[in-house]
Amino acid sequence: FIVSARKYRPATFSSVVGQKHITSTLKNAIERGQLAHAYLFCGPRGVGKTTCARIFAKAINCLHPEGAEACNTCESCRSFNDGRSLNIHELDAASNNSVEDIRTLIEQVRIIPQVGRYSVFIIDEVHMLSAAAFNAFLKTLEEPPAHAIFILATTEKHKIIPTILSRCQIYDFNRIRVEDSVEYLKYIASQEGISADEESLNLIAQKADGGDLIFAHKFKNFELELEWKISKGGNSGILYLAQEVEAEKNGQMKLQPIYISSPEYQVLDNENHPDAKLGVDGNRKSASLYDMIP
Repeated sequence: FIVSARKYRPATFSSVVGQKHITSTLKNAIERGQLAHAYLFCGPRGVGKTTCARIFAKAINCLHPEGAEACNTCESCRSFNDGRSLNIHELDAASNNSVEDIRTLIEQVRIIPQVGRYSVFIIDEVHMLSAAAFNAFLKTLEEPPAHAIFILATTEKHKIIPTILSRCQIYDFNRIRVEDSVEYLKYIASQEGISADEESLNLIAQKADGGDLIFAHKFKNFELELEWKISKGGNSGILYLAQEVEAEKNGQMKLQPIYISSPEYQVLDNENHPDAKLGVDGNRKSASLYDMIP
């Protein structure tokens, strides 16, 4: 069993939503063999920076590429899909931002890849590195070994020192359009056999604001709500979430809780509804969506 947020994460350039200018450029670079040694992916949260970094890392190490896309059958692709690839390293700079963390990374850079051509180092939230860590990283970023490629991702490009910026190819990710968001939500709903009306999907996409923190929160919550409804045999989780989103007024995050009864899973007026009382096993028969969705 795989939760929807992971199940429907794009795995190819063609499946990335709303970033065609990025994916086209990266695919052209792969096909022409013109790869830079350092990339900087910038943009709001939830627009696909880390996802594109992983797709790119997988594609350049594929032993039998299909154009610019990975084949998913070679040893390099299989090891990546299984989470056991030794060629692709990820570092969360938000929690690993010291000089010692960078020194460990530099030691890894020296190791030649055993399968595939490149060792790819993805550093997420790179702006969180300390000033000393940036300085320690600078020399390696400027003159890395031929087999090393760095992909830095950040939501706050202005916090990165100019000497780092000048050594990277910079890619600016756009906010995702409402139309693209709606189409992908439709795809998820259809794949899971969930009924969804156009108005609800548009409402969720509009409140998403193109992929910033609210979008990432709402989009992932939407998928988790689908997961919960599927596990309970229901088919209208989208409507419930849309009602929550609609409760936002003037940008305030004060949402009205929605109570759902068990086993019918119907929307209740409030927690004092007769069907919301304790069951025979001592557990509440209803819960707010806030209890069900992190």
